[in-house]
Amino acid sequence: MTESLSFIKRRIDDIASSVKKDGKPKFLGFLSENEIVFAKLHLRIDLGHTFYGGFENAERQILAVYPKELNFSVSAFSVIPIKFTYIKNSGLTHRDFLGAFMSLKIERKTVGDISVFDGVCYTVALKDAAKLILSEVNKVNNIGVKPQICEFSDLQKPENAKVQLRFTVTSNRLDAVVSSITHLSRERAKDLISNCEVLVNSLNVNKFVKPLTCGDKITVRGYGKFVVENCDEISKKGKIVFNISKYI
Repeated sequence: MTESLSFIKRRIDDIASSVKKDGKPKFLGFLSENEIVFAKLHLRIDLGHTFYGGFENAERQILAVYPKELNFSVSAFSVIPIKFTYIKNSGLTHRDFLGAFMSLKIERKTVGDISVFDGVCYTVALKDAAKLILSEVNKVNNIGVKPQICEFSDLQKPENAKVQLRFTVTSNRLDAVVSSITHLSRERAKDLISNCEVLVNSLNVNKFVKPLTCGDKITVRGYGKFVVENCDEISKKGKIVFNISKYI
């Protein structure tokens, strides 16, 4: 378990104890995809919980924990949707906007997904962070931007562009597949797995021999995100044919 996940577990334990004590909802966010999966494994079954990120299918979401008998609504999440408009063809990216937000010395966990289109960017943030972003971010990478509060129904996410990868391996083991998609040696792939640089279905995996199956999602830090589309085909030489999509 990584240090960040250990911290999440401690916070969940603290929040659960607090909710049991005073009966009021408690919040933790914005969590990343693997933190959300991890959190779901450690939530108490005697308490209610809701994840919410503002966007439909948001990657980063806030966790709310509350008594099961409470009639909880997402309106309890103290988040504000923000829309930025700017000149088209400016070339601004997710990284540019994230850098502008972090330059305000706010924590990453106070800002949710950042969705960038040509000339428009959407994000959500906790109330205090949102106020700072709205008042201070008028330039991103020296490009003038206009921030304003929008409706949650306005929030959009771009479709993920993909490229298709096809290769053969002698085994469906994680280390063999990671080696192929990163073009690294098997030993280097094992190092990435050992160092918690590889996630499968948003969870850290440290077993080189873990078998991969159709639908598995793989994240290799520094190399991108991948999904196994098919691995049922066998080549003429008896190897396993993997068809994988890489998000770009």
